[in-house]
Amino acid sequence: MTIPEGVTLDVDLQNYSIMVKNGSSIIIRHGVPPTITAPLDQTFEATAIDTPLTFTDYGTATATDDTDSSSNITITNDAPDTFPLGITTITWTATDANGLIATAQQTVTILDTTIPVITAPAAFSTEATAVDTPLTSADYGLATGVDIFSPVAITSDAPATFPLGNTTITWTATDSSNNSDTATQTITVQDTTKPVFDAASLPSDVTIKATGQTTNHTITSPTATDIFTPVTVTDNAPVSFPLGDTVVTFTATDDNGVTATHEITVTVVDTTIPEIRLLGESQVTITVNSNYEAKYRIYPSGQLTKFTTDQLSTEITGLQNGKVYEFRISAFNTAYQGDSVYVRTAPTTATVTQPSAPTGIKDIYEDEDGKHLLRWSEPSDGNAEIQYTTIEYKLQGESEWTWLVNDADGSESYALARLSADGQWNGLAEGVYDLRLSSFNGIQSPYATHTVTIIDQS
Repeated sequence: MTIPEGVTLDVDLQNYSIMVKNGSSIIIRHGVPPTITAPLDQTFEATAIDTPLTFTDYGTATATDDTDSSSNITITNDAPDTFPLGITTITWTATDANGLIATAQQTVTILDTTIPVITAPAAFSTEATAVDTPLTSADYGLATGVDIFSPVAITSDAPATFPLGNTTITWTATDSSNNSDTATQTITVQDTTKPVFDAASLPSDVTIKATGQTTNHTITSPTATDIFTPVTVTDNAPVSFPLGDTVVTFTATDDNGVTATHEITVTVVDTTIPEIRLLGESQVTITVNSNYEAKYRIYPSGQLTKFTTDQLSTEITGLQNGKVYEFRISAFNTAYQGDSVYVRTAPTTATVTQPSAPTGIKDIYEDEDGKHLLRWSEPSDGNAEIQYTTIEYKLQGESEWTWLVNDADGSESYALARLSADGQWNGLAEGVYDLRLSSFNGIQSPYATHTVTIIDQS
C-alpha cells in the first residue's frame, strides 16, 4: 500500500511484517505459518528385505492456514520408496503461499513376525543293524527352511542311535528375526532279518532201521544267532517215528519274533521179511514184523481167498491133513513193497525141519534147443518131501524181486528163456539177472543166489 505524506498508520505487527520500498511504499506480509497434521504412526509386516510402501499405505498429512485456503498449501514428505526392518521417520512439510512452512513427523515401523516355512524330510525306514542302530542325516535327510530374512538355521533333536520301532525327530527352522517353526519326521527301525543257523550244528537227513511200528530216534537241535537275543530253537520231531519219511522242521525265533526254519527228513525203513511157521497137523501161523501190514492168499482146492491183517501174526486153522495149500505172503510199507514168500504146505503130524538151500546152481545155454536152462541140485529135505523150489529174479541194480515160478515137477531144472519154433523169444528178456532159489517142504529154506546173463537169440 502507498501511504500519503503526512498520514500516520497505526499497525499491529504481531502477526505481520513491514517492508519499506522506495522510501514510501510499505509491504505488509502475513507472518503465521500453516498448521500441519501428520498421519498416524503405522506398523506393517515386512514383505521383503526392504518393504515397498506408498502414501496409500501409510496416509497423507493435512495442513491449514489463517489466510490461505488449503488449496494454496503445498504438502511434501521425505518418505523413501522402500522401508527397511525397524522404524523409519517420515517428515511432512506444509508451505503456504507466503512461503511460510510447517513440519510434522510420522513413524513407519516394519516388523518381521512371519515364521519360516519348514519342510521335514519324508518318513524313513531302515533295517536294524544293532540293538540301537546308528543313523545320521546322511541316512534320513535334512529339513529345509524358507524365509525373507535369511539365513534360516535348521536344527533337530535327532539322537545318534535309534531303537527298534518308531522315533520322532522334531526339526526347527529359525530366521534372523528369531522367528521359528517346527516339523516332524518319523524314523522307523525294523527287524526283518531272520536268525542264522550255525552251519556246523545243523543235522542232516537220516535213514534209520525200523525196530517196531514206530522207532525211537533222538535228534539234536541246532543253534542259531541274531542281533536280537535270545534266540530260541524248537522242532516238531516226535519221540518215535513211523515207517517212511517224516519231515522235521527246526524253527529259530529271535527276541522280536522273527523266525527262520530248517528241514530234515527222517526215513524209517524195514527190510524184515515175513515168516511162516507150521504149527501142527491142522494149522499154520503167518508172522510178520511189526512194521509191516501182511497180505496173504490161500489156494485151497484152487479157490482164491484174500485176507488182510495188521496183526503181528495170523493163525489159520481147519486145514485138512494130507491136502496141499499154497500161501503167498507179501509184506510192504509206505516206502516200498518188501520181499515175498511163497509157501505150499500139507499139514502133518511129522516133525519137519527147515530144508537146506538149493545147491549146485548153474545155467546152460543149449544152442540146439535155443534154451537158457537153469539147473540145481536137490537140497536136504528136512525130514519132509521137497514140494517145490521157488525161483525169483530181478535185473541187476534193481531192488524188487519178482516171482517167476514154483517148480514142482522134481526135474531140478527150469528154462529161463527159449527160442520157439516160430522164431519168437520167450521168457526173460536179454540182460543180466540176479536169481534166488528156495525149496519148500512145509518150511521154506534159506535162499541160494545165482547170476545169469540172458542173450536173446532171436
